[in-house]
This record gives sequence, C-alpha cells and structure tokens, in this order.
Amino acid sequence: MNIPDYVAPIVGYRAWQWNCTGWNPHSAPLKSFNDEWWLPGRTIAAICTASSGWAPVRGAEVVHARHEAPQAACTCGIYAAKSFDHLRDQGYLGRGIRGEVYLWGKVIEHRSGWRAQFAYPKSLVLSPESLLFGGFAQLELRNAELMTYLDSLTAYGADVFWAYENQQTILWNSRSGYETVGLESLHDALRRESSVMWEADGLRSDTHLPVFKGSSRLSARELKIVKYLAQGLTNREISQRTGIGHLTMKNCLFRIFDKLGVSSRLELLSLTLSKTSRC
Repeated sequence: MNIPDYVAPIVGYRAWQWNCTGWNPHSAPLKSFNDEWWLPGRTIAAICTASSGWAPVRGAEVVHARHEAPQAACTCGIYAAKSFDHLRDQGYLGRGIRGEVYLWGKVIEHRSGWRAQFAYPKSLVLSPESLLFGGFAQLELRNAELMTYLDSLTAYGADVFWAYENQQTILWNSRSGYETVGLESLHDALRRESSVMWEADGLRSDTHLPVFKGSSRLSARELKIVKYLAQGLTNREISQRTGIGHLTMKNCLFRIFDKLGVSSRLELLSLTLSKTSRC
C-alpha cells in the first residue's frame, strides 16, 4: 500500500483483532474492535455510523445525518492514539495486535489521539497475548501453519515485529522479508507458552470443581482456576499450582471473564458464591 505522495501522514497507534484461525487468502486477517475489516493493500476510509446510533465517545454530540467523516461535532472517523500508553490505558494492548498506523485526509486531533478520514497500517507488533487471543497457541506448532498465519500479516506490506519479555525483534521487513532472529524468538516463546498450557490439560481428571451459574461454559482447566481464585490465591500462586505459564494465566483469566460476562475478580467471586454445590 502506497500512501499518496502529496500528503504528509500522521503516525498514530492502535490495536486490531487478529482473525488468524479464520483467515484465508480471500479475507482480511485484521479488524477493528467495532468489527470493521482492514483489507490488505486497500486504504480504509471513514464512514459515519452515528446516524444508526453507534457513538464510540461517551458524552460526545452525535450528528444524526449522513455526512463526510470525520466531523468535529460527531464521533465518526478512524481512531488512533498518540502513544501505546494511551492504548494500554484504554485496555486494548492485552487483547489484540498493536501497531502504528498512517492517518491522512481530514484529521481531527484530541487530547490522546486523532480521528482520521483515511488510514493504513504502518507496522504491526505481535505479542503472546495477541497470539493467544487469536487462537494461535491452541494450534499444533508445525512450521507450515506458523508461516501461513504470519503471511496473512505480511500481506499488508508493513513491518511486523515480535514483542516478548520486554524485547522487540523484527519478524518481517517490508524490504528484505523474514528475519531469522525474530522467527527463532517467536518459535521458542510459543513453544514455551503452549507447552505449559497443554500440560495443564491433566486437570480434566479433577472431580472437585465449582458449580455455579455459567460454569458449564468453562473448561476443566478454567474451572480449576476459578476454584483457586475463590480461595484467594494470586495469579502467581495459581500458576505455580497448575503449571500454567504466567502470560498464559493472564489470558486464561481474560477468556474466563469474557465467557462469564464479568469484568473483575470481585464480580467473578460474587458469581461463584451465588450458587456453589461443590468445591
């Protein structure tokens, strides 16, 4: 994707969902958190959906009429933050692929970011969290599978990085292709994270698991984690007892919260106490 040479694009920061397990060469691997697909090689153009009642900014005035996006008096536009810290504060970094994004056309600036008329990814950053939420760590780690899913990201023509244990290495360079050091780091990390997760499948034989509203949606491993949470154990203590890696543990909690429709440990504890027939 070539940015028009007659504009000086702004570089912002954002996160996407990674549709890695459902990707095929005819679909898009990335979509925004409002379910808008970002197609490789094609500029994404803002369209106002406020007239249908969708308002991403609380308290903002919404223009209920068809108009070019973005507008200062509306909430429309392609959103990007001014830093990864702003994305983290909004809760996006742990639930998708992060990266830099080019913004151009009409751009409206806010305190922590922008709303733009046009956008396209500049760089993409993979992390253990994005792999787990994409469903990748639940696949067998055959090299062909790994490269297939990475190829889905390289289709954007943007540099792809791997972030793990406070280090960031380049996986794919838009000029030279795949980088050996980055691929080796990704392979090693994914093996470690997935191995401890599969080792924890031995928990399925545990017959003393909690029963409560919604518990049927959880796996045996997830129920075991809920049991330890209800006993007041910390993430680190649960990791030690179950053999689940620390990063995998965090992502298991996210999935448990999503399945049960809760957003905190306190809400989860209240749910487990509402009707528990065995512990």
